Formats: sequence, structure tokens, C-alpha cells
Amino acid sequence: MLDEPLQLPGWRDPFTVADQVTWWGATVAAVEQGYDEDVDEYVNELACRDWLHQAWLRLPDHVVQLWTPRILALDTRFRAATTPDDGLFLGRYRRLPHPDRWWWRRRPRFVVDDG
Repeated sequence: MLDEPLQLPGWRDPFTVADQVTWWGATVAAVEQGYDEDVDEYVNELACRDWLHQAWLRLPDHVVQLWTPRILALDTRFRAATTPDDGLFLGRYRRLPHPDRWWWRRRPRFVVDDG
């Protein structure tokens, strides 16, 4: 189960935990450096954290215990690179999920505007 892709309801493709942790890490790094993509891309990138949130209820305990420290470290970095806004920014573009998905209620501290 550690390296097996997991198909979650509502997701087109199956992913491994490693896939999604890597994606979340890349998203966090992009936000730390100054986010330079549009809001649609930001929404897409937050989806990897949704997948991890959903998967945690379906994964065996040993997998959760193995990956939780890494995810918590990335979450801490994401919180440091973002500011809380109670979903005001993203709420203009889409319906926000339940408040337990706190990453939807934060926005990057630094946004790089190429325009």
C-alpha cells in the first residue's frame, strides 16, 4: 500500500502518497518564492493538499505515520508563506470547501506580477 496508487472518489486519476507529497512540496516552495501563477493554477495546486486530506481516512496507519511528519512540516512552511484571509480571495473564484481545509483560506504573502 505504500507505493500503490490510490483512486479516490471524485478524482479522475489515482495517485500515490509520494506523488501528492511531492506536489504539495513543490506548491509550498513556489508560494515561498513569491507566487507567479494565476488564481486558476493556485486552485489547481491546492488540490494536492485536498487529496492528502481525503486519503488520510483511507490509508493504513503505518502509511499515515510514515508521511505525517513530512506533511506537517510542509503545512508549517505553507502557513509561514501565506496569510489568513478567511477565504475572501479564493471565495471570489470558487465555492470553498469545509473550514477544516484551512489551506483554502490562506493566500500567498508575496505574489509576483509579470504584467
